[in-house]
Amino acid sequence: MKRFYPLFVAVILAGGIALYVMSGKVSSSAAALKPNSTTGESSFAGSTPTPVAAGSTLSDGTHTGKAVLTDYGNVQVEIVVSGGTITAVNVLQQPNSEGRSMQINAAAIPQLKSEVLAAQSSKVNAISGASFTSEGFMASLSSAFAS
Repeated sequence: MKRFYPLFVAVILAGGIALYVMSGKVSSSAAALKPNSTTGESSFAGSTPTPVAAGSTLSDGTHTGKAVLTDYGNVQVEIVVSGGTITAVNVLQQPNSEGRSMQINAAAIPQLKSEVLAAQSSKVNAISGASFTSEGFMASLSSAFAS
């Protein structure tokens, strides 16, 4: 047992040093919405999308947002505008590779859609417990507003 103490101490020290060194190099404001050069999809990395400017109007028709890659899969949203009002929000892609993702999305996506319809804006609240889906949804929604 005594011969494992030096090994244990060495591993703890090495881990502590690695964390210390990395703590100065990792930024919490990493790149946001970086397009993937091969697929054209965007990757969301932690920043909040900017809502559409006050007073701007959307042209009637269907506006499709970019597919946004989250940790659990793509999220892509389209909005339908009629008379300058958002009449529908459709989710074209959502994470569905795991049972837990499907369960989370079944609860979160209807809430996100209803918030967009109520706010008539891309500025909606994220759903607690569905952070990745919410962030991907909002990023795709912002790009739909911009189209």
